[in-house]
Amino acid sequence: TDEDASGRAQKPKVEEKSAPRFRVVSAASTTIEEPRELWYGMLPLGSLAVISGMGGIGKSTLDAWLAARASRGEMDGDVKGPIKTLMVMDEDDWSMDTVPRLMAAEADLSMVFKLFLDKDGFETGVPSFPEDIHLLHRVIRETGVQLVILDVITSMMSAGMDPNNQADVRRLLNPLLQVAQQTGATILCVNHWRKMSGNISHMISGSAAYRDTARCVWAVVQDKDGRRYVKIDKYNRSERAGQTFEFSLATKAIPGWKHTVGVIEDWRESDIDAQDVLDGASNEVRREDRELVAWLSAYLHSEGPSTLTDIKKAATTDGGWSAARVRKALEALQCVSMPGPADGPGRPAHVWALPAAAFSDDQISRVMEGVDDETVPFRPTYNGEEEEPEVYPAAFPNLLANGATGIAVGMATSIPPHNVAEIVDAALLLLDDPATNLVDLMAVMR
Repeated sequence: TDEDASGRAQKPKVEEKSAPRFRVVSAASTTIEEPRELWYGMLPLGSLAVISGMGGIGKSTLDAWLAARASRGEMDGDVKGPIKTLMVMDEDDWSMDTVPRLMAAEADLSMVFKLFLDKDGFETGVPSFPEDIHLLHRVIRETGVQLVILDVITSMMSAGMDPNNQADVRRLLNPLLQVAQQTGATILCVNHWRKMSGNISHMISGSAAYRDTARCVWAVVQDKDGRRYVKIDKYNRSERAGQTFEFSLATKAIPGWKHTVGVIEDWRESDIDAQDVLDGASNEVRREDRELVAWLSAYLHSEGPSTLTDIKKAATTDGGWSAARVRKALEALQCVSMPGPADGPGRPAHVWALPAAAFSDDQISRVMEGVDDETVPFRPTYNGEEEEPEVYPAAFPNLLANGATGIAVGMATSIPPHNVAEIVDAALLLLDDPATNLVDLMAVMR
């Protein structure tokens, strides 16, 4: 505390927080502006755009192709001549991945740049937003870049932000949109899909705020033959909104470099809707999965319990199915793994079998006892031709008596063990009065 002239103590001074500045503008005093475009009908200028699609189908190669077109002055937009591009690539190595792709796309390398940041003596090329938004604004102003590519945008969120939270996503994107508007640059954010089927407009990874905030959204899909399709899923100012383009991804050798690199070829308008491609791919996967499940069931019925190696070898020979899909088919059939006959010295090899093959006839009879008495619900089998019980009747309430789900088999469990006698008393109480409430049950089973 301070003292006044009389020596009396004064209350500590509290610094007042300055009020935010604002201004109000009337519509009458506003001069309307023509929207500007980086690529007519395809990408806005001075705004935020998003490219989203399946992982691993060439979105980074598409980034390089766009940067190359811009560097050669081939964007066909309101900016005439070569355009500088700033690329911030989190999932690719600059010298081993991005620059070779730019070379394959015949970019003017002097017009494409990478951002390097020095944070606490550690050089990184990935900024965090909105934390580093002022730095991005300064870089755009000082370098004169007019296309900024951020790939993958979710990896550039500031610490503590949730890519699935709408408010956090808007905190990420709104400052980027403001920087784009203030600098006149196009900021292009690349993102992945969270699933592989459904409506294209709803498949961007995380919150719907990605699509809502961006002024333009491209969706990228791939068909079963490897052809890629790009749909202009959102662009309110363009007559091309809803239109699909297609291209192929080829490989190209770089002189003096022993590896090949992906390059986009044969870009053209398509008469196929990307949504139809996606739906067809999903249906094809589901159809092939059903075929694999049917094949696996027939194989195990014929061959009996088999090692995973033998199953995968036969699946590859008979249908060209991958090991990962064989695993999913085993899960779909609820196959069980059990010790098989020993193959030489050592432990016996494990084999996979259909559920019924894992038990003797006597064991199956005991497990199935009570099924016909409507004690458990039924569901259709995988092919819909028959029904199967969702669970089997239990003569002993093992799940409640011996909770074994959690950490260290009981140290931290979601189902604590209960006294068997109390479980029986509670079961009898429910049989007498199925409407028994929780309080009455807890009085019996503590």
